[in-house]
Amino acid sequence: MELGSALRVIAILMVASRCSAADDSIQRKAIEKANEWITLEQSARGGGPPHQQVLNKIEKFLSEHPDEEWVYAAVAHGFNRLDRNLEALALLRKYRTRFAESAALDKTLEFFYFTFGELADLRSLPERFHTSPHYWTTLMRKAAKAGEPEATVIEAARRALDAMNRENDPDGDRHCDLAESLLSMNLAPGLAEEAARQSLKSGEVTRPMDHLLPTLPPETMRMALRMFRYRVYRSTLAWALAAQGRNKEAREELRKAVRMVEDKHLRTARVFYRLAQIHERLNEKDSAVAAYIREIATGGDSGAARKEIARLSPGERFAERINEESALWALADPDNLEVEEMNAKLGRFELKDRDGKAYSVDALKGKIVSLDFWASWCVSCRPSLASSDELQREFPEDVVVVAPAGDSEDTQDKAVKFLAERGYRRFVLLVDDPALRDLPTPWIPVRFAIDRAGRVRVRELGASEQGIATFEEKLRALVRERR
Repeated sequence: MELGSALRVIAILMVASRCSAADDSIQRKAIEKANEWITLEQSARGGGPPHQQVLNKIEKFLSEHPDEEWVYAAVAHGFNRLDRNLEALALLRKYRTRFAESAALDKTLEFFYFTFGELADLRSLPERFHTSPHYWTTLMRKAAKAGEPEATVIEAARRALDAMNRENDPDGDRHCDLAESLLSMNLAPGLAEEAARQSLKSGEVTRPMDHLLPTLPPETMRMALRMFRYRVYRSTLAWALAAQGRNKEAREELRKAVRMVEDKHLRTARVFYRLAQIHERLNEKDSAVAAYIREIATGGDSGAARKEIARLSPGERFAERINEESALWALADPDNLEVEEMNAKLGRFELKDRDGKAYSVDALKGKIVSLDFWASWCVSCRPSLASSDELQREFPEDVVVVAPAGDSEDTQDKAVKFLAERGYRRFVLLVDDPALRDLPTPWIPVRFAIDRAGRVRVRELGASEQGIATFEEKLRALVRERR
């Protein structure tokens, strides 16, 4: 499943989880009817009724049942599936006028008013909604967006915090979300600190999508986990302290957050970036640069961190350091250590040797190629290179090792020396340039096995013991294919 499709599945499940979880039979009946229209609309892509016909069915159903409450919920969700949320809102406003005292569709109203409504929509809701922290946090954001006075926004935030408890926020995520919202608006850092400290009483991090992940196909689940970043509560607390000028306290909290992130190998955003910002405020330039590099290496806010590094150290080169830390971080993640079979074209491959002469792998057809991407500074690349050398020695007439090195001009001599010192004299050493090849390499080490017909058959990411053994086994199988 592609990423866009995965996001669509997750979005649909989130809508369903908010509404179908209600015990009310009206809600269940509405969702069942909406699902009929959803199925019909999906079939339109395969030759079923066109989109407009589905819309006409929805509107006709409403006109035939104007006095039944569940119909309004069903039609609203039908509109939502057709991306007609303004029409859904207009319909629900009419519903509230007609059924002013009813609580039957509270879940539907909550979803549509909170997600798509205006500030006036929220304020029009009856007092029974005021016990929900979600109501007040949404009101806070919509009030800020509408340019309401700061006191109004802060009062909504205070009401949200007062409404939160262990029952409606068992993991602390709502407390942390409230704190982050206040900090993003540069409002009430003391209140943000209070909310962040409350979140830490529940745990250290959010666990995104936990309630939905069991319902997703395995591949979609994996994509979702790799896409979402954990929110680190202690990072939020530190940023609230920094907003009050308490930078040394913030630094200590962020150091604790970093240790936890590194110990658990969590994918996060801006933990290291925030630490770098605090180091800057405390005039600790070298530590700031190191933290910005760590932000990039761990998959955080790369663009912002690179700009900050360029500002702090103009003209200095950090590419090798970033690449090495990125590789080490990636290799420490079991999800990144994998070997997979392929059957793909190599595509454009116009890499050159150190003399600038273009190299063509077409000349190697009839051979098995171990295409091993590495660099002299990449310590984690060494086991992969040793494995490729062993395979070449095992099958001297069948296997050729092509080793594109990601060294800059300053370290290309080190690459030559490295191979020579280890006796890898039969390797074909090339200068790697991603612009001259189609084959993607997310990091190094990464190597590919190319069969005798010139097709890419195996990819190994990282260089774990298990991965190396698996790659060797699969390459040996390619050698035997035409023997």
